[in-house]
Amino acid sequence: MRRDLRFKSFDDAREELKKLGEGPVETHGLWSYFQILTHCAASMERTMAGLEPNISWWRKHILGPIAYRKIILDGLFPIGIKGNPQIALDHREEGDTTKALARLHKAMEDFEKFEGKFSIHPRLGRLDKNQWLRFHSLHMANHLGYAHPKN
Repeated sequence: MRRDLRFKSFDDAREELKKLGEGPVETHGLWSYFQILTHCAASMERTMAGLEPNISWWRKHILGPIAYRKIILDGLFPIGIKGNPQIALDHREEGDTTKALARLHKAMEDFEKFEGKFSIHPRLGRLDKNQWLRFHSLHMANHLGYAHPKN
């Protein structure tokens, strides 16, 4: 069962990561804690890569902004939303969570300092830095909701 986490900032995510870091973590669903951390870090890294996916004008300027507003107003990602099938993981993989956590913390720090050109979100269109910050905060809340301290 996914926990209903709602982050408004990276500080909220850092607080949750600190709580999870106090002991072993287990996850619900397919992905391991390692995969969740790695996915969240990679998502932020891609945001700073300046990618320009080929998406329609309609999606970039109409549908994307409407979807973004809905996510922000709700304060969470819709349950069952499917990510990019080209990068979605379809199997469980364990790994070094200490390194994955360090990568995520570095990605957050790099993002906060970043002043370059942001990538265009493939479903939500062009987002500015504050919108990306809010998106990534909610994105981490969504995925970290599947992780909890092992009893």
